[in-house]
Amino acid sequence: MNELRQGVFEYLMDSAPEALKAAARGEVAHVLASLGERGKLLLDGDADLSELANLVSAELNSRTSKSVLEESELHRLLEDWRTAAVKSRPYYLSLPVWPDFAAPNNPVDGLLPTCRVHSWEHFVEVMRDPNQNRARHEIIYRGQRGYNWPLASTLTRQFSDGSIRDEDRDALLMYFRLAMRGRGPDLTLMEDEDVWAYGQHVGLATPLLDWSKSPFVSLYFAFAEPDPENAANHSRAVFCLDMTRLKVALSELFVEPRSNDNARLVSQAGLFTLTPSGSENFESYIINALQENSAIDFDGFEDLPTPENGFEFPANDIARKLAPYICKIHIPNERRLECLAMLRKMNIHHGSLFPDPFGAAQYCNDWLVRKIKEDDDERKAAESARIAAEAEAKAALSAERAEAASKEAELKSHSTVGTSLDDRVKQLIALNAASFNQEIDTSSWAKSIIQNYSNLESVDWVRKETTRASVKRGFARQLGLLGAGSLSNRLADQLVDIFADEYRHRNNLDFEGKKEPSIGYDFFAAARANMAKEASKEGREET
Repeated sequence: MNELRQGVFEYLMDSAPEALKAAARGEVAHVLASLGERGKLLLDGDADLSELANLVSAELNSRTSKSVLEESELHRLLEDWRTAAVKSRPYYLSLPVWPDFAAPNNPVDGLLPTCRVHSWEHFVEVMRDPNQNRARHEIIYRGQRGYNWPLASTLTRQFSDGSIRDEDRDALLMYFRLAMRGRGPDLTLMEDEDVWAYGQHVGLATPLLDWSKSPFVSLYFAFAEPDPENAANHSRAVFCLDMTRLKVALSELFVEPRSNDNARLVSQAGLFTLTPSGSENFESYIINALQENSAIDFDGFEDLPTPENGFEFPANDIARKLAPYICKIHIPNERRLECLAMLRKMNIHHGSLFPDPFGAAQYCNDWLVRKIKEDDDERKAAESARIAAEAEAKAALSAERAEAASKEAELKSHSTVGTSLDDRVKQLIALNAASFNQEIDTSSWAKSIIQNYSNLESVDWVRKETTRASVKRGFARQLGLLGAGSLSNRLADQLVDIFADEYRHRNNLDFEGKKEPSIGYDFFAAARANMAKEASKEGREET
């Protein structure tokens, strides 16, 4: 099974309805690939999609354990897919990829051998083709922004039918010679071709078309200007013309000014072609001349226009024969600024191509536009980085709070099952030991903390914020000296909760400390007495 042309597959995937992608559970790309060339039915507004629906349904069902879509729903989604694909289908995707050529025979390309490349980088690769670099066949190039712009000179565009009348052309040239008297160089002694070339330079409507011997200069002119807002221009174009072959039989078409006062022409490796007068346009003039001189065999060719809704132009033999003489390459209109940046590295820009004040001004304007864009991009990147950092900090803080809450809950759960004060303090220290930058003895820490509490406590200290704060400060100072570092304050808060909880429990106080304490018993006094007794016992054992 033949595959879809490169670029067509990607375009159809981009056009696929989100509802279909969701319903197919990520299998749309596999399904489209399995259809091969039959997938191009999605680009045909008149095609019957019934067979396609059956194929899609079978493929989806083979990849899942149960039916993915009802038949009616699948038909509706395929219709939506086709509608979206046909509505915004780029013209250039209908063309074969270099080195194959089609002769579309339509209003866009006429009978010109036409193809496409995948990107402007691909165009650069194509220009390395040996046939583009033969010393015996000098090829010239012309770049145009609009994919559907014809090879029409400024004078041709003045006439609604595109035909230059001989009398009008001759009269214009005579009036220009007369109008230039006393205003610049003497044009009366110049050849007509040189007068047209000078007029082209200063803005006269002429029958000349600008060409360059450099394909990269032509690529620059194809991509130099942005498209007007909301303009549908999916590709840009570069025309190729084998001047060496054509000059033998059609020398009248080529104009290479001999004067040395046109610096732009020199910088652009430029020259002109002269659009013939009469009813023929430039490309048809060349094609007809090739046929009349039997340079190409047109046997079997039928000059039938392609239907307007034609969605694919296959490569054909006539286009293959014509392409070495004249052809047109469509380049996807994507990443224009990257293309211009690459060409700048080759010293192809307004400043080099227009060595005059106009070129210098345009070059500076271009620099300013690029700088403003880079500044905006940097600001956006910095803002995105700031937002990401804030989100990360919030997430870290939330995780830290959740961990602290978990540890606190664990401590409280231990207290509800009769865990001793000494054990609770040890547990708190053990849970945070991994965060200390030292090896610690939890028993020793717990003992010193309980001893320190005896110096910090006061009667009913849990009832007052001031006394609670004083106890916390005492714990924090002690923990800092022990080596708890940045955790000192948080651990001090938790120690206050532990000792306050124990104080309330032992003295029969409710949560707010409002009940009367039990008479005759002081837990912490008893704890101190026990600690003194243990210290005395340890002293006797040592002796």
